[in-house]
Amino acid sequence: MKFLALLLMMLNAHAGVQGVGKGGGFGEMQAYSANITMGRQVSACVKSPAVCEFTFQEASLIERAAMASVDLQFDPTCRQSGVEVLSSRQVRISSCELYQVGPHPKVKSFSEIAALVLQARLMATQSLDSTNSSRLAQTVFRDVAQDLESISVQLVFGNFFFHTLKVQTRASSETFVSLEGKTTTVDLSGHVLSALDCREPSAVQLDFADVQVLSENQAVALGRIEWDCSASGSFAGELQVYFTARQDEEVEAGALQARIVKRVRR
Repeated sequence: MKFLALLLMMLNAHAGVQGVGKGGGFGEMQAYSANITMGRQVSACVKSPAVCEFTFQEASLIERAAMASVDLQFDPTCRQSGVEVLSSRQVRISSCELYQVGPHPKVKSFSEIAALVLQARLMATQSLDSTNSSRLAQTVFRDVAQDLESISVQLVFGNFFFHTLKVQTRASSETFVSLEGKTTTVDLSGHVLSALDCREPSAVQLDFADVQVLSENQAVALGRIEWDCSASGSFAGELQVYFTARQDEEVEAGALQARIVKRVRR
Protein backbone atom coordinates (compact mmCIF):
# COMPACT_ATOMS: atom_id res chain seq x y z
CA MET A 1 0.00 0.00 0.00
CA LYS A 2 1.55 3.27 -1.06
CA PHE A 3 1.82 6.28 1.21
CA LEU A 4 -1.06 8.73 1.10
CA ALA A 5 -0.80 12.47 1.63
CA LEU A 6 -2.93 13.35 4.66
CA LEU A 7 -4.92 16.57 4.71
CA LEU A 8 -4.67 17.76 8.30
CA MET A 9 -4.46 21.49 8.74
CA MET A 10 -7.60 22.43 6.83
CA LEU A 11 -9.84 19.85 8.48
CA ASN A 12 -8.53 20.62 11.94
CA ALA A 13 -9.18 24.31 11.41
CA HIS A 14 -12.87 23.72 10.73
CA ALA A 15 -14.63 23.31 14.07
CA GLY A 16 -17.72 21.80 12.46
CA VAL A 17 -15.91 18.69 11.29
CA GLN A 18 -15.88 16.80 14.57
CA GLY A 19 -18.82 14.47 14.16
CA VAL A 20 -21.19 14.39 11.21
CA GLY A 21 -24.68 12.95 11.52
CA LYS A 22 -26.07 10.71 8.80
CA GLY A 23 -27.67 9.48 6.36
CA GLY A 24 -24.54 7.25 6.30
CA GLY A 25 -22.12 9.77 7.74
CA PHE A 26 -19.17 9.21 5.45
CA GLY A 27 -20.94 11.06 2.64
CA GLU A 28 -21.56 14.09 4.85
CA MET A 29 -17.94 14.04 6.00
CA GLN A 30 -16.79 14.09 2.37
CA ALA A 31 -19.09 17.04 1.68
CA TYR A 32 -17.66 18.95 4.65
CA SER A 33 -14.13 18.13 3.49
CA ALA A 34 -14.91 19.35 -0.03
CA ASN A 35 -16.51 22.51 1.35
CA ILE A 36 -13.51 23.61 3.40
CA THR A 37 -10.96 22.83 0.67
CA MET A 38 -12.99 24.16 -2.25
CA GLY A 39 -10.64 27.06 -2.99
CA ARG A 40 -7.78 24.66 -3.62
CA GLN A 41 -9.95 22.17 -5.51
CA VAL A 42 -11.01 24.69 -8.17
CA SER A 43 -7.72 26.55 -8.54
CA ALA A 44 -6.69 24.92 -11.83
CA CYS A 45 -9.91 25.98 -13.57
CA VAL A 46 -9.69 29.45 -12.03
CA LYS A 47 -6.06 30.06 -12.99
CA SER A 48 -6.39 28.59 -16.48
CA PRO A 49 -10.06 28.80 -17.56
CA ALA A 50 -9.30 27.33 -20.99
CA VAL A 51 -8.22 24.07 -19.35
CA CYS A 52 -11.80 23.59 -18.18
CA GLU A 53 -13.34 25.26 -21.24
CA PHE A 54 -14.62 28.16 -19.14
CA THR A 55 -14.91 31.81 -20.04
CA PHE A 56 -13.11 34.28 -17.78
CA GLN A 57 -16.50 35.35 -16.44
CA GLU A 58 -17.39 31.76 -15.51
CA ALA A 59 -13.99 31.26 -13.87
CA SER A 60 -14.52 34.45 -11.87
CA LEU A 61 -17.93 33.19 -10.64
CA ILE A 62 -16.37 29.90 -9.55
CA GLU A 63 -13.49 31.63 -7.78
CA ARG A 64 -15.79 33.92 -5.80
CA ALA A 65 -18.08 31.03 -4.90
CA ALA A 66 -15.19 28.79 -3.83
CA MET A 67 -13.47 31.41 -1.68
CA ALA A 68 -16.62 32.59 0.13
CA SER A 69 -17.37 31.51 3.70
CA VAL A 70 -20.35 29.16 3.41
CA ASP A 71 -22.01 27.22 6.22
CA LEU A 72 -22.96 23.76 4.97
CA GLN A 73 -25.88 21.96 6.61
CA PHE A 74 -27.63 18.65 5.89
CA ASP A 75 -31.19 17.37 6.01
CA PRO A 76 -31.03 13.70 7.11
CA THR A 77 -34.82 13.40 6.75
CA CYS A 78 -34.49 13.98 2.98
CA ARG A 79 -37.83 15.79 2.95
CA GLN A 80 -36.52 18.21 0.34
CA SER A 81 -34.32 16.94 -2.46
CA GLY A 82 -31.30 18.70 -3.87
CA VAL A 83 -29.92 22.01 -2.61
CA GLU A 84 -31.76 24.51 -0.44
CA VAL A 85 -30.31 28.03 -0.27
CA LEU A 86 -30.95 29.43 3.21
CA SER A 87 -29.00 32.66 2.70
CA SER A 88 -26.04 33.96 0.70
CA ARG A 89 -23.74 32.25 3.21
CA GLN A 90 -25.75 29.20 4.26
CA VAL A 91 -26.97 26.16 2.31
CA ARG A 92 -28.64 22.87 3.14
CA ILE A 93 -28.19 19.64 1.17
CA SER A 94 -30.42 16.61 1.44
CA SER A 95 -28.38 13.71 2.83
CA CYS A 96 -30.00 11.42 0.29
CA GLU A 97 -28.21 13.35 -2.47
CA LEU A 98 -24.90 12.01 -1.13
CA TYR A 99 -25.76 8.31 -1.46
CA GLN A 100 -26.70 5.96 -4.26
CA VAL A 101 -30.27 4.71 -4.00
CA GLY A 102 -30.76 1.13 -2.84
CA PRO A 103 -31.54 -1.09 0.15
CA HIS A 104 -27.98 -0.47 1.40
CA PRO A 105 -27.10 3.12 0.41
CA LYS A 106 -23.56 3.54 -0.88
CA VAL A 107 -21.66 6.80 -0.71
CA LYS A 108 -21.38 8.58 -4.05
CA SER A 109 -17.99 9.43 -5.48
CA PHE A 110 -16.08 12.42 -4.14
CA SER A 111 -16.39 14.14 -7.53
CA GLU A 112 -20.20 13.89 -7.39
CA ILE A 113 -20.33 15.15 -3.80
CA ALA A 114 -17.84 17.97 -4.37
CA ALA A 115 -19.72 19.08 -7.49
CA LEU A 116 -22.94 19.26 -5.47
CA VAL A 117 -21.21 21.36 -2.82
CA LEU A 118 -19.80 23.74 -5.44
CA GLN A 119 -23.23 23.96 -7.06
CA ALA A 120 -24.71 24.96 -3.71
CA ARG A 121 -22.00 27.61 -3.26
CA LEU A 122 -22.65 29.06 -6.72
CA MET A 123 -26.39 29.19 -6.09
CA ALA A 124 -25.99 30.86 -2.69
CA THR A 125 -23.12 33.28 -3.19
CA GLN A 126 -23.49 34.14 -6.90
CA SER A 127 -27.28 33.76 -7.25
CA LEU A 128 -26.74 31.38 -10.15
CA ASP A 129 -29.64 29.17 -11.19
CA SER A 130 -29.55 25.44 -10.46
CA THR A 131 -28.98 24.35 -14.08
CA ASN A 132 -25.98 26.59 -14.80
CA SER A 133 -24.42 26.13 -11.36
CA SER A 134 -24.66 22.35 -11.80
CA ARG A 135 -23.08 22.55 -15.26
CA LEU A 136 -20.10 24.56 -14.04
CA ALA A 137 -19.60 22.46 -10.92
CA GLN A 138 -19.71 19.15 -12.77
CA THR A 139 -17.16 20.44 -15.27
CA VAL A 140 -14.74 21.42 -12.50
CA PHE A 141 -14.85 17.92 -10.99
CA ARG A 142 -15.15 16.01 -14.26
CA ASP A 143 -11.67 14.45 -14.23
CA VAL A 144 -11.25 13.68 -10.53
CA ALA A 145 -9.59 10.39 -9.58
CA GLN A 146 -10.18 8.83 -6.19
CA ASP A 147 -8.83 5.89 -4.23
CA LEU A 148 -10.76 4.78 -1.14
CA GLU A 149 -9.32 2.30 1.34
CA SER A 150 -11.40 1.21 4.32
CA ILE A 151 -10.38 -1.01 7.22
CA SER A 152 -13.21 -2.62 9.17
CA VAL A 153 -13.10 -3.65 12.82
CA GLN A 154 -15.87 -5.65 14.50
CA LEU A 155 -16.41 -5.06 18.21
CA VAL A 156 -19.11 -6.28 20.57
CA PHE A 157 -20.53 -2.75 20.44
CA GLY A 158 -20.71 -2.60 16.65
CA ASN A 159 -18.80 -2.49 13.38
CA PHE A 160 -16.48 0.48 12.68
CA PHE A 161 -14.54 1.67 9.64
CA PHE A 162 -11.30 3.61 9.25
CA HIS A 163 -11.55 5.41 5.88
CA THR A 164 -8.63 6.82 3.92
CA LEU A 165 -9.82 8.65 0.81
CA LYS A 166 -7.25 9.92 -1.68
CA VAL A 167 -8.50 12.50 -4.17
CA GLN A 168 -6.54 13.76 -7.20
CA THR A 169 -7.93 16.82 -8.98
CA ARG A 170 -6.41 18.98 -11.69
CA ALA A 171 -5.01 21.25 -8.99
CA SER A 172 -4.17 19.18 -5.94
CA SER A 173 -3.87 15.83 -4.23
CA GLU A 174 -5.70 15.44 -0.93
CA THR A 175 -6.37 12.61 1.47
CA PHE A 176 -9.15 12.61 4.05
CA VAL A 177 -9.05 10.27 7.04
CA SER A 178 -12.07 9.49 9.23
CA LEU A 179 -13.61 6.91 11.58
CA GLU A 180 -17.19 5.83 10.93
CA GLY A 181 -19.63 4.44 13.49
CA LYS A 182 -23.31 3.57 13.13
CA THR A 183 -24.65 7.10 12.61
CA THR A 184 -21.66 9.40 13.05
CA THR A 185 -18.36 9.84 11.23
CA VAL A 186 -15.52 11.46 13.16
CA ASP A 187 -12.58 13.35 11.68
CA LEU A 188 -9.21 12.10 12.96
CA SER A 189 -7.08 15.02 11.78
CA GLY A 190 -6.80 17.01 15.00
CA HIS A 191 -5.76 13.97 17.00
CA VAL A 192 -3.04 13.07 14.51
CA LEU A 193 -1.78 16.66 14.43
CA SER A 194 -1.47 16.75 18.19
CA ALA A 195 0.52 13.52 18.18
CA LEU A 196 3.14 14.99 15.83
CA ASP A 197 4.25 17.50 18.47
CA CYS A 198 5.05 20.08 15.81
CA ARG A 199 3.77 23.63 15.57
CA GLU A 200 3.58 23.70 11.76
CA PRO A 201 3.81 20.19 10.25
CA SER A 202 3.95 19.78 6.47
CA ALA A 203 4.34 17.03 3.86
CA VAL A 204 2.49 14.61 6.13
CA GLN A 205 2.15 11.11 4.70
CA LEU A 206 0.16 8.32 6.32
CA ASP A 207 -0.54 4.69 5.64
CA PHE A 208 -2.98 2.79 7.89
CA ALA A 209 -2.03 -0.88 7.74
CA ASP A 210 -4.11 -2.69 10.36
CA VAL A 211 -6.64 -2.42 13.19
CA GLN A 212 -6.24 -4.54 16.32
CA VAL A 213 -9.03 -5.34 18.78
CA LEU A 214 -8.02 -4.65 22.39
CA SER A 215 -11.29 -5.47 24.19
CA GLU A 216 -15.02 -5.78 23.55
CA ASN A 217 -15.27 -2.01 23.02
CA GLN A 218 -11.72 -0.83 22.26
CA ALA A 219 -9.41 -1.07 19.27
CA VAL A 220 -6.29 0.60 17.86
CA ALA A 221 -5.50 1.48 14.24
CA LEU A 222 -1.84 1.09 13.29
CA GLY A 223 0.03 2.87 10.53
CA ARG A 224 3.25 4.50 9.44
CA ILE A 225 3.54 8.26 9.25
CA GLU A 226 6.13 10.71 7.93
CA TRP A 227 6.18 14.50 8.29
CA ASP A 228 8.34 17.60 8.10
CA CYS A 229 8.61 20.07 10.97
CA SER A 230 10.01 23.46 10.00
CA ALA A 231 11.56 23.99 13.41
CA SER A 232 13.32 20.67 13.85
CA GLY A 233 13.55 18.61 10.65
CA SER A 234 11.94 15.56 9.06
CA PHE A 235 10.59 12.59 11.01
CA ALA A 236 8.96 9.19 10.65
CA GLY A 237 7.28 6.87 13.08
CA GLU A 238 4.48 4.45 13.81
CA LEU A 239 1.06 5.99 14.38
CA GLN A 240 -1.38 4.44 16.82
CA VAL A 241 -4.98 5.69 17.01
CA TYR A 242 -6.98 4.30 19.93
CA PHE A 243 -10.77 4.50 20.07
CA THR A 244 -13.55 3.34 22.37
CA ALA A 245 -16.99 2.23 21.19
CA ARG A 246 -20.20 3.08 23.02
CA GLN A 247 -23.12 0.72 23.46
CA ASP A 248 -25.08 2.67 20.85
CA GLU A 249 -22.42 1.64 18.27
CA GLU A 250 -20.87 5.10 18.08
CA VAL A 251 -17.32 6.33 18.67
CA GLU A 252 -16.65 7.84 22.10
CA ALA A 253 -15.15 11.07 20.77
CA GLY A 254 -13.67 12.08 24.12
CA ALA A 255 -11.70 8.83 24.32
CA LEU A 256 -9.95 9.14 20.94
CA GLN A 257 -6.19 9.17 21.34
CA ALA A 258 -3.34 9.24 18.82
CA ARG A 259 0.31 8.76 19.58
CA ILE A 260 3.58 8.28 17.73
CA VAL A 261 5.96 5.48 18.70
CA LYS A 262 9.43 4.68 17.37
CA ARG A 263 9.89 8.26 16.22
CA VAL A 264 13.08 8.65 14.15
CA ARG A 265 14.69 11.51 12.26
CA ARG A 266 14.75 11.02 8.48
